[in-house]
Amino acid sequence: MNAPAGFQYINDWLRPFDDDKNAVGKLNFAGDDSQDHENIFLSVKGGGRHETNVTENNILEIGMYFAIRHVAEPARLDDGARFLYPTVLVRESNPVLGVSDEYLRHTVARPDLIYTMREFAYEHDHSFKYDCFIYMLFHSQNRISSHDGANHWIPFSEWLAGSKDAYDSNFMIRFMNARGMPAILSCAAADVYDAGLNLWKYYFSKSLENHNASLYDVKEFFNDNAPGDAEFGRLESELSAAMKSLAAQIEPKIYEYGFSKG
Repeated sequence: MNAPAGFQYINDWLRPFDDDKNAVGKLNFAGDDSQDHENIFLSVKGGGRHETNVTENNILEIGMYFAIRHVAEPARLDDGARFLYPTVLVRESNPVLGVSDEYLRHTVARPDLIYTMREFAYEHDHSFKYDCFIYMLFHSQNRISSHDGANHWIPFSEWLAGSKDAYDSNFMIRFMNARGMPAILSCAAADVYDAGLNLWKYYFSKSLENHNASLYDVKEFFNDNAPGDAEFGRLESELSAAMKSLAAQIEPKIYEYGFSKG
């Protein structure tokens, strides 16, 4: 099914997920154009052309938006192509003929009516959502930095990462644990998670200066203090390779779910 009247592009899809409660960061974004991917980034304070809060209520949708904009290579898309409002599925049913409990939760059943329920094509693909979420966490355009404010984005416990001190925020750990992550991640997403963990562990083996360090902070530390560190270079390359594999897994679904015509 086509997008609702007046809704054509991916930013139209993003808008209803705006939330102003307990923000843990900002998604900075631009237009729907495929060439605008460099303007899609995460930060603590904002600063992009447009921005929206990232919260517990919308972080999975933010992750989808972020991954879609970065995974779909501009070189593979027509110049100026725009990302689209995703495919909406329509299901019609007469309660007399039987309908699922899930459907009835969305309706007040009357046997004389045909009920219509609309949902996005991606709605029940949790693996896709979590793949996008992990891709967002470890992407270089995740510019969350503890130097700009509270860092809510560390996805590993202090024990796993090797921090000697408690983080100021364990939001991301709680959010992931509540959804069964990392145990239920796809193999490609789990590889990214593990590669990221190795970077944090190596950082804490070298510095105890910032126990709230984000991925951006970890990279900044080595670039500023040990630019020729061979082990850091190896670990960063492993993360990059894992991210490419995860991107290859995400990309076909961008087209399958109607976010782009490819």
